[in-house]
Amino acid sequence: MLGAAAVAAAVLVVGLAVLFNRSDKAAVTVGTGRVDWGMTAVVRIEPDPWTDQRRAVSETVAALRTEAERLDIAGMEIRSTGTRELTLKIPGAEATSQLRFLLMIPRVRVLDYETSVLAEGSRASDLVAAARRATKPGQPTHYIVVGVPGRGVIVTPNRFQPTLRGARADQRSLGGPSKADVLAVPDGLTVVTDIRIERGVASQYLYLVRERPLARGSEIQTRLSTSPALRVGVAAIVVDRARRLTTEKTRRVIAVSTDSGPRANPPAFVGIGLLDLAAREISFESRQNPLGLVRGPMTQPNLGSRLRLHNVVGYGPQPLGRYPRTDLRWPWAPGVPAENFVAPISIDIEGRRATVVIQKRNQSAFFSAIRVAGSSADAGVQSGTCYLGLGAPALSQACMFHDLGERLVFAGRVRDDVLRIDATLPSGQVVQAHLENGWYMLSWRKQRSLRDMRLPALAARDADGTVVGRVPATMSILSGP
Repeated sequence: MLGAAAVAAAVLVVGLAVLFNRSDKAAVTVGTGRVDWGMTAVVRIEPDPWTDQRRAVSETVAALRTEAERLDIAGMEIRSTGTRELTLKIPGAEATSQLRFLLMIPRVRVLDYETSVLAEGSRASDLVAAARRATKPGQPTHYIVVGVPGRGVIVTPNRFQPTLRGARADQRSLGGPSKADVLAVPDGLTVVTDIRIERGVASQYLYLVRERPLARGSEIQTRLSTSPALRVGVAAIVVDRARRLTTEKTRRVIAVSTDSGPRANPPAFVGIGLLDLAAREISFESRQNPLGLVRGPMTQPNLGSRLRLHNVVGYGPQPLGRYPRTDLRWPWAPGVPAENFVAPISIDIEGRRATVVIQKRNQSAFFSAIRVAGSSADAGVQSGTCYLGLGAPALSQACMFHDLGERLVFAGRVRDDVLRIDATLPSGQVVQAHLENGWYMLSWRKQRSLRDMRLPALAARDADGTVVGRVPATMSILSGP
């Protein structure tokens, strides 16, 4: 017979298993949704070889939740449906490209510098000998295209190609052998590029690395500080791995990163750091990465898996379906059926009509721009990218522009509960934008000053006059005459 302690232990194990299964399949919802439409999708999790398979799902759920909170995706729902598979429900989503962007969560790996860096230098030739030594007979090889120093081409992340033919095509697109080199690298090795800027001049420094991570996924913990150097914490298991390599108190490391999307791109350089075994933290050298590459990947959620998107479907009354049809169309699309063109909003500009025209394809926005009667140009075109935004914020930034010489006109998206948008023009004057069908539109006369390069600051108000969203004044893509 089992003793009382054994029975209690067995009950505890069963209880924990039931609790784990319930929590694993329970939905995680971030905030309260603002709209009743959006998209659902299935996300399949493909753990890296060194990632704990059992933790891959929980790590992914935690990272997606953190991203949803950071991006204010109100009402986003994450649900585990089985082994290494999640379903997402994302209010305000209108295109698959938006969901792909959401899934581009950094996958940072911290490598031991001494055992992982096989060669380094400013040009591909500095890495060739080490790459050849590391290649065993019959071992599969891939190709990486890197820039030639001093020739104006810096490629980062480095271009990856599985075939020499593809690599040569990449090389030609960058200007040929005088601008870019092709390096043959055995599988299991890769090249990362550190961009260095001295006296305003950018240069590159290459590392040939073998990925044997000391830390990965959730083992890399929340940032501790960013001044004067970035410091991040690591899990205890990372220190255990490092102690097998050294008896010293510190160990030099190199951090690399890819995103969690489906493409197998080579990793980007993140930084060189020093692991303090006693403090369980890594300090990254403050002089490096003037482009801020350290602070991005190292201060966001981190994954040890690649995420693949499947079965993306819209739900609820999608905005595109309610826009009225229009007789306006693009002159270069004479064969497109008339029902594929819609016009959600238009305004009068000194006797001329400016209209946002959208060409639909497969129930999504394919091409969109502002058409102005009597204007020969369709300037400031944004093709199929004018979305309200994940989580349905009160309004989007201006996503469509038209320069009429004396006047500027721009348009963007707005949530249905917004009844007024106050725009503060570059001159300081406050005017109201026109609202229609979930869009806003505004035009003003230029004053021919540098301030006209800035788009107005916008304040969205609800029925009570309360400000529910703001867009600060931003630099325009138009410089003005």
